[in-house]
Amino acid sequence: NLNLSIGHKETLGFVGETGAGKTTTAMTIMGLLPTPPGKVTSGEILFDGRDMLKISDRERRGILGEEISMIFQDPMTSLNPSMKVGDQIVEMIRLHKSIGKKEAFEEACGLLEMVGIRRERANDYPHQFSGGMKQRVIIAIALACRPQLIIADEPTTALDVTIQAQVLELMKRLQKDIGTSMIMITHDMGVVAETCDSCAVIYAGDIVEYGTVAHIFRNRQHPYTTGLFDSIPR
Repeated sequence: NLNLSIGHKETLGFVGETGAGKTTTAMTIMGLLPTPPGKVTSGEILFDGRDMLKISDRERRGILGEEISMIFQDPMTSLNPSMKVGDQIVEMIRLHKSIGKKEAFEEACGLLEMVGIRRERANDYPHQFSGGMKQRVIIAIALACRPQLIIADEPTTALDVTIQAQVLELMKRLQKDIGTSMIMITHDMGVVAETCDSCAVIYAGDIVEYGTVAHIFRNRQHPYTTGLFDSIPR
């Protein structure tokens, strides 16, 4: 009984505490839910009219990365430490586009510049980047194929507050430029206020409150939502 919807170019804040079911929902949308122990028993996940639970594995692989991308929580573990960052972006581009390595590398350098990293750093390895810069590389990989939907799973949790603000501002700008939709998974109502159009509050696997950000902030009804707001330092 968990219902969500998101329109073109919209940002949905998906809010709840650790263990509420946010990442499990995201992994189910992406078809990455570990099975076992996870299992989808009923329902449908409609993306652009297609039920993601009924399409073939081959069709799903074509959609993931190209039409739906995910930005994972920890940039430290999301990159391959033995590959140059430019090559990791090239790998994503060539997976979904029939272009040569040289052309793909040029595109990768352009993506790095788009997220505020100098193109010559395409030849550096992940350990040569700070946490904030690694997250920018992850965003560049997610944007490589100009997806229609980005699922951002607490993309700023591992970063300090100043870098968090920079990364969120970058994501907002790039989303506007590319015209993509986004599900922003977070437990931080400040992030929701900064980036989202609508908000769904999840508690123990159930959506307990759902509406526009303005409505949730001004007219919150559920005690759990009130608790989330009360946990924000004044």
